[in-house]
Amino acid sequence: MILIDLPKNQIKAEPRLSERTDKDTQQDAIASTPDLPELLTLTRVECGCDLGSKKRTLEKVAELFMDAFDDEELSDMNILDALINRERLGSTGIGEGVALPHARMPTLIEPAAVLISLDQGVDYDSIDGQKVDLIIGLLVPEQCSEEHLKILKVLATRFNNPGYRAALRGAKTNKELFTEAVKPLSAI
Repeated sequence: MILIDLPKNQIKAEPRLSERTDKDTQQDAIASTPDLPELLTLTRVECGCDLGSKKRTLEKVAELFMDAFDDEELSDMNILDALINRERLGSTGIGEGVALPHARMPTLIEPAAVLISLDQGVDYDSIDGQKVDLIIGLLVPEQCSEEHLKILKVLATRFNNPGYRAALRGAKTNKELFTEAVKPLSAI
């Protein structure tokens, strides 16, 4: 172990690099990856929607992104096409009533997310067969392949928490949904 030079009451042991595990490296990567507080804004949150289908859900994701972006080269149709093309590779319904539609966009500068809760779940071809009522959409710049995968892992970890999902489902307004979404998992 290596001791880091801190005030006497805060001495902390750090493992030598040779003692670090793959898990340590993965945790470091996740800690530096953007999470919902950095990706989501209140203007990209919609609570209690009645959409009725997977297609309409993807259209709503694209609309929320488009309303928030100031990019002349980006349109809701471009976003929708990218989301549908990704969906053709396999459903982004990750289970427990959650879908994580995502795509890479060529003109996007930084990653962004939208969050939608539904009054009634929709068939989404999820891996567990459950209807989806929580949708977290993600767009990342086209060149951010590795960051894209890291963000997906962080979001999947967040949405894998039953208390987190319950808090989102209990929200009644856009502001409540946003506030619950950006809370640290440790606060749930």
